[in-house]
Parts: sequence; structure tokens; C-alpha cells
Amino acid sequence: MTYGVGKRGFQAGRGGFLRHLLVGTALCVVALPPVAAVAPAAAQTAGTHDFNIPGQPLGQALRALAGQSGLQIAYRTAIASGTTAPAVRGTMTSEQALARLLATSGLRYAFTSANAVTIHDPAAAAAGARTNPDGSVVLDTVNVEGQAETALGPVGGIVARRSATASKTDAALIETPQSISVVSREQMDRQSATTVSESLRYTPGVLTGTAGLQSKRFDPVFIRGFGGFSAAATYATYLDGLKWHHGPRTSIQVDPYLLERVETFRGPSSVLYGQATPGGFVNMVSKQPSDVARNEVFTSVGSYGRVEGGFDFTGPLNEDATLLYRLTGMGRVGETQIDFQDDERVLIAPSLTWAPDADTSLTVHALYQHDPRTSDAAFLPPVGTVLPGPYGQIPRHFFQGDPNYNRFERTQAYIGYQFEHSFDETWTVRQNLRYAYMEDDIKSVNYLSLAADGRTINRNAAYSVHEDRSFSVDNQVQAKFATGALDHTLLAGLDYQRYRNKFNYGQGAAGSIDWTNPVYGIPITPVTLTFDRKEPLDQVGLYVQDQISYDNWRLWLSGRHDWAKSKSQITNMVTGANGGRSEADSNAFTGRIGLVHLFDNGLAPYVSYSTSFEPALGMDYHQNALKPMKGRQFEAGLKFEPQGYDASLTLSAFHIAKNNVTATDPDISHVCPGLPQNRCITQNGEVVSKGFEAEARASILDGLDLIAAYSFTDVEITESDNAALIGKRPVGVAEHMASLWASYTFGSGTLEGLNLGGGVRHIGPSFGTDTNEWIAGLPSKVPGYTLVDLAFGYDFGRKNPGLEGLRLDVKINNLFDKKYVAACNGYGSCVYGEGRSALATMRYRW
Repeated sequence: MTYGVGKRGFQAGRGGFLRHLLVGTALCVVALPPVAAVAPAAAQTAGTHDFNIPGQPLGQALRALAGQSGLQIAYRTAIASGTTAPAVRGTMTSEQALARLLATSGLRYAFTSANAVTIHDPAAAAAGARTNPDGSVVLDTVNVEGQAETALGPVGGIVARRSATASKTDAALIETPQSISVVSREQMDRQSATTVSESLRYTPGVLTGTAGLQSKRFDPVFIRGFGGFSAAATYATYLDGLKWHHGPRTSIQVDPYLLERVETFRGPSSVLYGQATPGGFVNMVSKQPSDVARNEVFTSVGSYGRVEGGFDFTGPLNEDATLLYRLTGMGRVGETQIDFQDDERVLIAPSLTWAPDADTSLTVHALYQHDPRTSDAAFLPPVGTVLPGPYGQIPRHFFQGDPNYNRFERTQAYIGYQFEHSFDETWTVRQNLRYAYMEDDIKSVNYLSLAADGRTINRNAAYSVHEDRSFSVDNQVQAKFATGALDHTLLAGLDYQRYRNKFNYGQGAAGSIDWTNPVYGIPITPVTLTFDRKEPLDQVGLYVQDQISYDNWRLWLSGRHDWAKSKSQITNMVTGANGGRSEADSNAFTGRIGLVHLFDNGLAPYVSYSTSFEPALGMDYHQNALKPMKGRQFEAGLKFEPQGYDASLTLSAFHIAKNNVTATDPDISHVCPGLPQNRCITQNGEVVSKGFEAEARASILDGLDLIAAYSFTDVEITESDNAALIGKRPVGVAEHMASLWASYTFGSGTLEGLNLGGGVRHIGPSFGTDTNEWIAGLPSKVPGYTLVDLAFGYDFGRKNPGLEGLRLDVKINNLFDKKYVAACNGYGSCVYGEGRSALATMRYRW
């Protein structure tokens, strides 16, 4: 008696449990009634998915369906033999896709749970079971295609169940004692997200877009109130669990078209990742090669002359699917809402998986990306943006720089691999490694101040060149075992991060500009690169984690020790003089303890305590090396996954304290070249953030998807060298944020194949200065704003089989073209948010 299983599934030979399960399933299938379907538990079929299954042998088609929907499909091998399934492409529920695959086969199906289905042949059941001469029943090979969602694979809708970001293991979200939000590939496609920042707009606790149109160049984020601007900004830079290091005042940017998931881990994560802010971080999960052939091409056109095209090809390279590939590429050109600002990109990302058996896999990823031009924000004075001015409001399209001088050109690339090998049911080893490179060349004419006449903007010219190299490797060994009544998933790891950078910087004079009547093309004296700034970092971390299960209890215990060595050196490139030098050796222990209780009705209350460690690069005016920043968090919450429904709810309350926080040096006579406005930094502060978050995701009824989020974040500076800052809210942090997204797909009738979606996003007021005042007695409040987004799509193949695989998606951001200031950055300037923009994408999948 032989038991087969999908390539990415579990093998029955490894344990008796699955063997008995499959035998029982096979015996039950024979006795199932010959009906087309048994009603699935609750709304398993409610959520829609984008299917792309070519016509092929039925067994292969069922395997593809399982991989694209997350269903577990059990059937006897013999009933699929010799049967060819028709192509199924388009947006529909899992049950609709399954019914189409089986339409001409004579087979029947029955859902046994919300995500499991069995297939049987009524004719074979009527004929009775075959027997051996001794009278025993002959059981055919039983296939179980697919498995429940995995931590690194497709979500199959908008409601994720598993993630590796918080644990580095394949862990259920409901069993994780911290808050995690997962944006799936399907959500990114439906909302036509063009940046990672855009994909996070409907995620609780995350504030994006604070850099205005510069958020098209980088992906700055505030999480639970922690972030910043310019050199103090926090960016989305974790890719597949490894940090992609970058230099000051710049960053890499990963295009969302390369990603399967975008996951936000809220709260300290240092216990597994080393250096990290206590607010949390964004982990981007790459698309992986698939053992089922899937191909896609797309083209997009949008506002401001945007034209984009790309492709995504994946599948096996040999007959036994031990070699898999993926090749993704795209390119775009266009302009933005700000005059003279272009947005251009070209990239290619190949990947290759070698999986000689179900226990071993090696996936090599590579990327080359070149951004010839990217958009910048217009940094403008508060007067004329958030404050009234004598000449009214500065136009949103006004550019404070000069098209003959300004430029931003960036190249980034990496190569790395993910290796995993399971020795048996107990032991598994993994190694993730990446070498990454980034360089950019930036020239800009910048806002300095507004003259007394209220219309003349004083400017300077700046020129900088970055060259960053980083190497990261994470070695892991995992053991699953039991000690009495306790089940353990024990993880131990050793990681190493090495970062080297070159930051050359210079600045000079530039003429002023009248924003009411701007004149461009005024000659600007070439800026000489004057200062060379290097800040190398080496960090080694050793960590251990035990996920303990006892009955309905889940206990997480984690500990890590880090050793970090950093330097900071500034050299005058003209004179060769030493502009400052410092070194720092630091080490720290971080930990986490968390407890979850799983009730049978799907409720899961949890509590956790965790700490963070973040080496700070650089030095103060007195050439003292900056000390590592440390944080601690208490979090308690409630998670809910109603059984039989494709839905999840998370409620969380938190209290975070971060020490050794940096701030702008209040002494304006202290000059530090290369930092924003050449202002030095000090480091003796503490920031406390406490608040509440709620997130709900659901696919309900038949084709209705809902995403709702709310955040209350009370952040306060509790300690500082500058007494004027104590008790104030940090710059740019909104106290209240809320969002709601709804999308409905018509599954039948005249409108079959049509998808209508829309959302509303509210960001509350923030402050534009550290002191929370423009001048004494005048609060520096930046008004809040509410925006409406619209999206709709049409699957042409639903009504016309000859057009299967062809789909149109249209999005309109900021539907009512609300004019608002996204943030003021604490350096005396403000940026407008993005106005109304539209993007239409036509894609074909086969």
C-alpha cells in the first residue's frame, strides 16, 4: 500500500498519524453520496482568488489548484488517471475553480472542513471495493495535494494564517504572542500598489507617505510612533528576513512586483534579528519559484504619463520538477505631480530552486535594478502650506529645485540563497545568505528658508554620492521534539552582518526662487565633494528560541546576545584633514517571553514582554560615539479566527520605552557636515509610546473582502538634554489612524467577473517641530486628512472563455483630489501628500 503526496506536502512514511488519516479518508470517500458538493463549513468558498491553471492532466491541475488556493485536496490516484482538466483562469472562489476542473470528469467533491476537500468517483463507489484473495480490501494510492498555507508561500486571498517573520519558523499567527499584519500578493494586485509604502496604507500602527512624493523613491515608515525624517528615518529594508543595510540620508527600495507578501511585525524584534527599532519592522517576502508553470505579462498606463510593463514567469525546468525557476522583470517611465520630476525604473530578478527531494531545497535569488530618475518631494516652508501666507497657498506642483541641476540616480543589486535540509522529523537546518550593493548619485537644490516677503525661497545646492555594501548570513538549526506532555519547536541561530559604506558630500550656494513666478535654469556653481564619511559596522548575534505547546497553551521563550563594532570617520576630501573619528564596541542581551491560550471557539488572548537593541552609527559634536539605543515593550491582546470562516481579528494594547534616543543638537554653533542642515545630534533621550490597535480581515458572503484597521498611538518624549522637548510629541506622529477597505467580486449574472473596491483612510493631526510650536505660543500642528481610494477590475475570461487569463485593474488614489500636507519634518520644511492619481493595468496569465 503506497501513499503519495504533493511535492511540497508531507510524506506519510514519516509518521503513523498521516498514514491512518489517509487510510481513513480513502475508506470514507467510498461511502460518500453521489452529489455534486456538500456545503463547505461556513464560508470556505467566500474568498476569491486569482487562478491561472492551464489545461493539463487532472492530477497536475489539482496540484495547481491546491497551491493557488491553500486547499488540501485528497483523492485516490486511480480516479485522476487518464483525465484531462480544462483550463481555469480568472478571479473566483476555490469551490468555483474546483467545479470547473471537474466539470467533464464525472467526479464529485465534498468539503470536509473549511480548507479541506475530498474527491471521489461515484461509479467506482457503486461498483464496490476490490478485494485480495484473503478478503482484505485493496486500497489505491491516495494523493493529498497541497497543504495549508505556509509561512513563505502565497496567502490565497487576503487573510493570512501563518508567518515566519516573528519566529523564523512556520508559525500560526494566532499562536504568536505579538502583532503581525500580512499584506498578500492578491491585496497588492487588487489595490495596484506601486510601492511597499502604498501596500501598507491599510495596515494598523503603520504610517507611510510622510516624505510626500519622496515616498516614491524610498519607503519610510513610522511603526507605533517610531520612525523619523532624513538621516533619522526608518525604512522598509528587511528582505526575506535579512536586513539590507544602507547609508545615511538614502535607502534602497524593493519594488512590490517582486514580492509575495509584505509583513509588518509590530514591537521589538531584536531577539531574532539583532539591530531593530522597538516599534517594529517591515519584512518583505520574495516570490519563490513554483513547481507549477505560471506566466504573466502586464502593461500599465497612468497619470502624469506613466507607462509600465513587466513579466513574471515560473515553473519546473525538468520533468521531475527538481529544478524550478522564476524570472521577473519590469520597467517604467513617467512623471509626477511635481514639475520636472520623473519616475523611471528597470529591473530583472531571476531565481532558481534545486529540490532533489522533499527534504532538501536550495533557492538562489538575484536582482539588478537601475533607477535612472526617481521623484523627489518639494520641501516647502510652513507659511503657504500649513500656515496662511500673504500670497495664498503654494501650488502642489511647484518644484523648489532646478531641472538643470537636480537628479537622483540609483543602482541596487544582490545575490543570495535560502537553503533548507530536514534530516528527519526532528532536525532541520537552514542558512540564508545575501550580498547586496547599492550606489546612488544625488544632486539637489534645497529649500533653506522663506524670506520676509513671503514668496522668495532661499536655497542651497548639495551633491552626494553613496556606495554601500552589505553581507548578511543567518545560520539556523531547528529541533521538534516532546518532553512529557510538552511539545517543543527549538530554534538556535548564529547570524553575522557586515556593512561598509562611502558617503561623499558637499554643498554650495544657489540662487533664490520666487514661488509665485518661478524661473528655472539659473546657473549654479558646481558643488565640490568636500567630506568623506564612513561608518562601517560588524555585528554577530547568537540566539535561542523555544516554542512550547501544552494542551491549548503556547509559551514562547527567546534570548539573544549581540556583539557590535562600529566606527565613524569624517575626512575633508579637499584638505585631507580629519573631521572627526570615533569607535564603539557594544554588546547586549535581548529577550522575549510570550504566552497564548487557544480557546476552542477561535479566541486567543496573549501577553508578551520583549526588548530591543539598535546600534547607532555616527558621533556627536564632541566626537563621542553614539551609544546603542535600547527598548522594551509590554503587549497584551486578543486574536480571533472564527472556525469555518476566512476571517481574523487582532486587538492589541502596548507600552514601549526607547532609551538613548538621538535628537538635533540645540546648540546651532555645533556644525556636523553631511547631516541635515549640518546640524549635529545629541543622545540622551527617552521616548515612550503606548496605545491600542485593531485589525480585522475577512472574506465573507460570496466574493466580499473586508479590511479594517484602527490605531491609537500616544507618543511622548520623557527625557532629553533639551528641556523644551520633554512632554512633547515627536515630529510627524499621528495619534489616531483608521482605514477601511472593501472589495466585491460578482460571481454570476450579468456582472460576472466584475470587481468593485474602495477604501477610506484617515490620518490624524501631527506636529511639525520637536517643540510642538512654530514660535512660542503658536502650535506647529499639521492638520489631519481623510482620503478615499477607488479600485475596480474585470476578468474577461469569466464571460468569454476565449479570453481566459485576461484581466483589467484600475485604481484611483485620493479620488476627490484632496490637497493636504503629509508632514512637516522638524527641519523647517513641509511636504504635500499625493494628489489624485490613476493607474490602469492589463495583465494576461497563462
